[in-house]
Amino acid sequence: MRLNETKRKQRTSQEEVLAELFAEAELQGSVRKKKNWDAWMEQEEAQQIEKEMQVYLEEYSDPTLYLTLKEVKAWNRMPKSKQKRLLEKESGQVLQAWKTGKRKVSAGGGSKADSMEDLVFLQGRGTKSGTPLHGIWKPEKVRKKGFGEERPTAPHNPQRHSSPGARQTHSKTGKQAAAGVQSAASSVASSASTVTPATLAARTAKKTAQTFKNYVQEVNQAAQQAIGEERAKLEDTKQQNAQVGDLPSFVKYVGATIGSVVLAGAAMVLQLAAALLTVLVTMLAFLLVAVLAISLIVSVIMSLIGGFLDQQPATGHGLPPFITEDMMEAFFAVQEESGIPVSTGVAQVIAESGFGLYGPGGDNGQGLSQLAFEYKNLFGIKYFSGDKYAIGGVDLSTGEETGNGNTTITAAFAVYPDYGACIRQRGWMLSREPYASKVSPYLNKNDKNYTKEAARGFVNGIRAAGWATDSAYVEKCVQHMDNYNLYRFDNMTYEEYQKSGGGNYDGTVTPLMQSIVDHAAKNQGIYPCTPDMCAQWVTGIYQAAGAPTIPYGNAIDMWNNYKNTGNTSMENIPPGAIVCGSGYGTMGSIYGHVGIYLGNGMVANNRGYFSVESLEEWCSWQTATCQGHQGWIGWVFPGGVPAS
Repeated sequence: MRLNETKRKQRTSQEEVLAELFAEAELQGSVRKKKNWDAWMEQEEAQQIEKEMQVYLEEYSDPTLYLTLKEVKAWNRMPKSKQKRLLEKESGQVLQAWKTGKRKVSAGGGSKADSMEDLVFLQGRGTKSGTPLHGIWKPEKVRKKGFGEERPTAPHNPQRHSSPGARQTHSKTGKQAAAGVQSAASSVASSASTVTPATLAARTAKKTAQTFKNYVQEVNQAAQQAIGEERAKLEDTKQQNAQVGDLPSFVKYVGATIGSVVLAGAAMVLQLAAALLTVLVTMLAFLLVAVLAISLIVSVIMSLIGGFLDQQPATGHGLPPFITEDMMEAFFAVQEESGIPVSTGVAQVIAESGFGLYGPGGDNGQGLSQLAFEYKNLFGIKYFSGDKYAIGGVDLSTGEETGNGNTTITAAFAVYPDYGACIRQRGWMLSREPYASKVSPYLNKNDKNYTKEAARGFVNGIRAAGWATDSAYVEKCVQHMDNYNLYRFDNMTYEEYQKSGGGNYDGTVTPLMQSIVDHAAKNQGIYPCTPDMCAQWVTGIYQAAGAPTIPYGNAIDMWNNYKNTGNTSMENIPPGAIVCGSGYGTMGSIYGHVGIYLGNGMVANNRGYFSVESLEEWCSWQTATCQGHQGWIGWVFPGGVPAS
């Protein structure tokens, strides 16, 4: 039985290889001509039937399957070599009978001879005269993995019982065949009186061949059914192909051409659309980047311009350099809206935040305080939740005056985004209590008649309402209002302010300008002409003419204090302006020299005596060097050039 198991494994391996060979042969044979295919199929069928039966006979040629116990003992006493020769001889005879189509009649009955042409080729490749099938056909009930597996079998290694006819089988489809073989074997055994080796071998071979026949018949039925199904499928395919094949050649060609053109056109359209979409997306991306870049550049430029304007001094009006243009614009806007005079606001900035060490001019004490420069808080406003213009608060130390003297405390101060916001917050606060009732009598009606006294009364009202703790707060503010003639702004609009000052002169001679010229030309000032007192003489002329801004200091001080109101050009000098030079001698090198321009190129001045001379002549004798200047320095108009 172990030998049978080994043979079974060898046969399975051989069948798998054979299946692969059949598949390859089918692929090759599909391109051969039909007559070659028929010849090849006939040869293959004969060879395969021979192999199949040989394997079957070897596997089921165990005489013990069909013999009685007495016969089994006789068979087993024979040498193995003799058993093999006998089986090969008898098996060969049975096989030859199958091949020639002349089967002998068995002891239990006979059947008609089966012709080779009636056997279906077991691998499912069709009959001898039929159409070859594609692929390897494997009947579901007969095979699963390879050729010959799971076919109806006779019982393997039967377990004998007390009854000689009792046998146990292991195959589903071989039970009936095995039962028939056992019955036939029993009848033969009972009729035979003498058991010979030849008889045993012949009986075994014949019964095995009978079982093989039954097996082949079952396989044929399954194969015929599968072949019929495959042929039906082939017929359907042929009919479908025939419908196309019946079309004229030129119609096929035109159809194929049109189809190719349509497909090619569609592909081109898709490629073009994809290319256009790519270009469009690329352009949009570039445009987006360009817009973002331009926006960023514009934002930076506007920020720089805004920062520059925030720090741009209000030139041309004789104001300290830390008073900027955006401050002045905000002060004029508040004056127009609520009547709060410009002079008081500028004076408070100078008193509370001016002449500090931060920002432009801070190196020489002409800058702002830290609170004013870094946090844009010009008036020391404390932070509170009702501050509509503040963006936050910051804790800083500050000096406060109390009843027990001065002390330093830490307080929360408001932080503003710019100077304009802080100035608008001041206007909002002064329009409400406790300040509104104190300052309302001194509001500016914007009627061009606002007086110095009203401006000073406004500052007193601020202090009385508790704006500052400094007892000298009012005096400090009024002093700045007087020194810089801030009162003049209370009767201007912002447009008039822009036209005045800045060293620009439009050629108009105002009454004030003419009054200064008349007093200077006639030497009718308050102070007489005395040596080294040129600046005093000019101050006396302005006082006698009723100018709102009275110059102070020595000659070079006048240039330094009011140069923002004038110009260094000798062209287009306004009548009544103060002309500045370097002077001569020791006193000139220290203080310089000043006079008053009369117009038409003439200058009146105090040279130790009263003198009227041309501007060219006046400059020619000023040979001293004063603070880097020699000769002509420039002209100024304290308070700015009067507006027409």
